[in-house]
Amino acid sequence: MNSPARGQQGKAAPGRFRRYKGPLSIIVSSLAVVYVVYEILYVIGFLTTGAVFIYPFAFRSSALGLLLALTFLTVPATKNSPKDSLPWYEVPLILASLVVCAHVFFNASTILFHPPWASPYEQVLGIVCILLLLEATRRLVGMAIVLVALVFFFYTLYCNYFPGVFAGRGYPLARAVAVMYLSQDGIFGSLLNITVVVIFAFILFASFLRATGGGHFFTDLAFGLVGRMRGGPAKAAVIASSLFGTMSGSAVANVAATGSVTIPLMKQTGYRPYFAGAVESVASTGGQLMPPVMGAAAFLMADFLGVSYIKVCIAALLPAVLYYIGLFTMVHLEAVKIGLTGLPPEKLPSLTVTLRRGWMYLLPLGVLIYYLAVKGYSAEASAIYAVACLFLVSLFKKETRLGLRRLIETFAETALGMIDIVVVCALIGIIMGSLSLTGMGLNLAGGLVTLSGGHLMALLLLAAAGAYILSMGLPTTPCYIMLATLIAPAIIKLDVNPMAAHLFVYYFGMASMITPPVCPAAIVGAGIAGASMMQTGFQAMRLGILILIIPFMFVYNNVLLLEGTVFSVSLAVITSLIGVISLGASIEGFLLARANWVQRVLLAGAALVLIYPGLRTDSIGIGLLGAVVLWQWQKNERKKREAPGRSRAL
Repeated sequence: MNSPARGQQGKAAPGRFRRYKGPLSIIVSSLAVVYVVYEILYVIGFLTTGAVFIYPFAFRSSALGLLLALTFLTVPATKNSPKDSLPWYEVPLILASLVVCAHVFFNASTILFHPPWASPYEQVLGIVCILLLLEATRRLVGMAIVLVALVFFFYTLYCNYFPGVFAGRGYPLARAVAVMYLSQDGIFGSLLNITVVVIFAFILFASFLRATGGGHFFTDLAFGLVGRMRGGPAKAAVIASSLFGTMSGSAVANVAATGSVTIPLMKQTGYRPYFAGAVESVASTGGQLMPPVMGAAAFLMADFLGVSYIKVCIAALLPAVLYYIGLFTMVHLEAVKIGLTGLPPEKLPSLTVTLRRGWMYLLPLGVLIYYLAVKGYSAEASAIYAVACLFLVSLFKKETRLGLRRLIETFAETALGMIDIVVVCALIGIIMGSLSLTGMGLNLAGGLVTLSGGHLMALLLLAAAGAYILSMGLPTTPCYIMLATLIAPAIIKLDVNPMAAHLFVYYFGMASMITPPVCPAAIVGAGIAGASMMQTGFQAMRLGILILIIPFMFVYNNVLLLEGTVFSVSLAVITSLIGVISLGASIEGFLLARANWVQRVLLAGAALVLIYPGLRTDSIGIGLLGAVVLWQWQKNERKKREAPGRSRAL
């Protein structure tokens, strides 16, 4: 049987980076290998418990210095910059990146006990460091977060000129730079520590999984399971992206990796190009919502809330499942509505053969979950154990074995995959430093509550809009960090469950991945599908509508976070599943037959009250849904009597 994924090697998107030949290529590869090996030695404890000891503060600065240098080496300043050579102006930026971080590295023990002030020399280094982060972030994710960071920096200096709740005392440059550049509340703070330790381990795991063929296995497994069904390729995209996306750490990278296989096959079976691109982008974004990893946000959320990682996974499970059931329903109904079939058996991988050849890829996942959930090890240690297991099982087959060249390529992919996350999180350190020094975090939360008049729905709408705007184009990890810092505290002020508040802002942060005008995941899907970017984006927003609805539901009723009695949770699971199916039918305009506008309104109403847990709402929802089912069943029966054989079974 032919494997849909055969010959497709998942790699970091090549178009973003310069591609060198000769000595510069060797320099980039060497820097990437040095960075990854250095990270591994630190994460496994070799540089923290042995004869060589590096302060965590020093380690963060050195990791950032290496990645900043790698950014200016590999990421062009503009679209028109050379892609195969290094412009002269990058050299001073690379050297400056190493110098400003080296100062912190070599003076870490002194800086940790440093008074909250910066010398003139350190002020220069601090300002240069901030400018380098601003420029690197501009190249990587655009101007939006750069402008936000600049606002916070200047707010720290001039908050005494701001009105109302945002008024502050204002701080001199030496104090502001000391906090942002020379303290653990700023650039090199605890958030950067989580990024260069925990996130690194999972990015490394995802890179090894791709390099050894694990991505192919999950894609083949999905096609083997559902490829023969109506709209099989689209359903396979949903399953494969949920399996792979939860570990990839990036919705965009997931679209590029799995979409190169699933989108062409969706088009071949009859899905319109923009619909195919939208399905993959929505499915890939859902991977960031699905436990156990959630694009590494699960570990960050546990740290922010001071709860166990397992508690975060349990709370996030049902909303993520509802998201995917809703997407799967719409994909199926679209296939029924336009009369699509599945792929023929000869074009599909055998499920038995796929499992026989790739069962070893399940072992590292088992190791990861075992050490996380059973042994209670740290997230980074569990991921490193999983990487070691993956490396060992890859040795048993020639085609999966990592030789020296493929190992270097995997290390390079890991380093390039870390650039966005580390650089943007370091920039967010400027925001964190400003909040720490000025107390604006409390002011902002209070300001949002005041603006909402103390009404929860008004606050949630403000928070949703703010989360969407602030998250535009940001990678998963820095997106969540910023929203958890700036917006979640305001929701918690109105006595909302902290877990629900954090998941609320996280969901709306991820919504920007598929919602125009930015919608980076949808744009990548459109590029692969050869479709209009905006048309794909609006279709993705339509297919992923649950990402905007479910958060409101679990804020108002925590049963959707699996909190409550066994009966209430069981009832919520059943009725919410029926609700998302009803919503899918409303959006697609098809259940047992094509739905008119009245039926679609009834289905939408049924969906909303069924997703919201409660006996009264569930009874209303079942009644509305039952009315539409009976209406359409009678319509189908009339058609059968009038023209036998014409109706199409669901």
